[in-house]
Amino acid sequence: MNVREFEGYLFYEDGTIYNSKGKELKPRFKNGKFEIRLSTKNGIKYYMYHRLRYYLFIGGFDLNDKDTCVVAIDGNYQNLQLSNFKLMKRSIIISRKNHKRTKLTEDQVKQLKSEYKGRCGVNQHYMTDYRSYSFLAEKYGVSKSTISWIINDYKKKK
Repeated sequence: MNVREFEGYLFYEDGTIYNSKGKELKPRFKNGKFEIRLSTKNGIKYYMYHRLRYYLFIGGFDLNDKDTCVVAIDGNYQNLQLSNFKLMKRSIIISRKNHKRTKLTEDQVKQLKSEYKGRCGVNQHYMTDYRSYSFLAEKYGVSKSTISWIINDYKKKK
């Protein structure tokens, strides 16, 4: 089994951690991620557990570089397998969150227009084939305003 030493602690590849006196430490779960508290020469430091394990056993980045993130491939930070993590730059993560744009094909636009039957007002609960802007936006992965633009042909009117 692979063992690494960091700040006087022994880290094993299976995830166990021992301090200098041989006591096993357990990471705590906080804000959807595990963190570990280590007493160092410079005082107490908190580390994201998955980030520290990636640094020790895979490496490839500076632990103090806050622009480099270790992200879970499956989105589950409770899955602590080393194969579940990869490095990403913070700027890429932020741009992906803010710019999830989906381009619709001409066929999708025609299908969308055929699905929308118009406003039905108070009787929408009784119409089984009614499709609202919200429903269509969620189905096609775009915003409600995009659906509105498509339905009302705003782009063609300019």
